[in-house]
Amino acid sequence: MKKIIDALLKRKLLVFGILLYVVLFFIDRTLFFISLEYLKKFVIEMVQILPLVFILSALITEWVPSSLIQKHLGKNSGALGMLLSLLLGSVSAGPIYAAFPMTHSLYKKGASVRNLVVLLSSWATVKIPMLFVESSFLGFNFMILRYVLTIPAILLLAVIIGRWKGLSLPDQIEAPVPMKMNSLKLDHYIKLLPGRNCGACGFESCIALARSVSGEKELRKKCVFL
Repeated sequence: MKKIIDALLKRKLLVFGILLYVVLFFIDRTLFFISLEYLKKFVIEMVQILPLVFILSALITEWVPSSLIQKHLGKNSGALGMLLSLLLGSVSAGPIYAAFPMTHSLYKKGASVRNLVVLLSSWATVKIPMLFVESSFLGFNFMILRYVLTIPAILLLAVIIGRWKGLSLPDQIEAPVPMKMNSLKLDHYIKLLPGRNCGACGFESCIALARSVSGEKELRKKCVFL
């Protein structure tokens, strides 16, 4: 029973969505079937797009060196890293949910949270292909003004989030935390590590290494920077 509860808690949004559909079924059947139709269209779109996205994410993980990502999109990439992230997001194509697997792969390779915020935000709001559509419907002046005001807002938001102490992204495919390791010890190990996600230790990221060791002595032996 506990395992079932834990599994449901890990999928809170999915469970919440199903409950909403159940409630909607009893409140308004017409609205329920309309929402199901929208859900069907969304699932079909995802089935068509996500396989290619997962392939690209896998190629990033396997073929792009961590050192290259860390140099151009890492914590020390500075303003050039933010501009590169803005460019990547602006020339992208496809819906915003297609960006999440790719940004997750970039994060595992050492991209900073700040640059990922820029990439996701520009993907969602200032994609160049969509600007032409926006201009045709809302006018060129409106498009330019929104574009000029949106980019500084994206960069400011990225800087604020990037400086948020202790902020990190979950790594969904790493090994689970051993039962004997409490969160305080794990946090201590993570703070000791350099956060470069170089892979020299044999693990995909520093977080994965911290989760795998049984003590600080073992941690220091496996990390080349320690």
